[in-house]
Amino acid sequence: MGLTRLLMLIGTLATALLLLMFVPLVMAALAARRAAHSTGAVPSSVGDADREDELRAYVDVDKLEFIETPESEGIVKVKVAFRNSGQTPAFKIRSATNVGIRDVADEDMIPIMPLPDRARANSARPRPGRDATAIDIVECDSTPSLADRVMNGDATIVVWGFTDYIDVFDRRRKTAFQYLCNAGTLESGQIFKPMTRGDEDG
Repeated sequence: MGLTRLLMLIGTLATALLLLMFVPLVMAALAARRAAHSTGAVPSSVGDADREDELRAYVDVDKLEFIETPESEGIVKVKVAFRNSGQTPAFKIRSATNVGIRDVADEDMIPIMPLPDRARANSARPRPGRDATAIDIVECDSTPSLADRVMNGDATIVVWGFTDYIDVFDRRRKTAFQYLCNAGTLESGQIFKPMTRGDEDG
């Protein structure tokens, strides 16, 4: 019993310390938010903008992975996980993702795909916490022997889309992304390789 109580006490103290570390960040973010409202939501100086960037949420793709499906179903299914790597929480997270197959292997021959319509965005229910994760699952029709075609350099699987959210400063943010899976990424063990996208204005 004594050991159990000691472990419970240690766990309680650890939780309290984490909360104490997190509270100053939230208070600073809320103070900056109030200041932004009082000045028409426009940072009054470069320093304020830098501080806002330092404290804001930043939701981006954390990882992508294939979901195994029977070949008889004739589909490719991909799970995309998003994570907030910023300093403060993100709210109203939404995402829209597409997956497709291109009959080329050269990365330079794959265009930057147009982003999905915002009307298609799904509202996420992220795991609680500042670094909350959210999941999007997408699929498309497969082709015969797709795995062999990708490994032999005859096809590429492309995943693209965006996630948007609101930070503590009431600003809507958007992160666009595009990833590919081809013979090169499979050989390196990377599976999905990011292409040129990133943080964009909401």
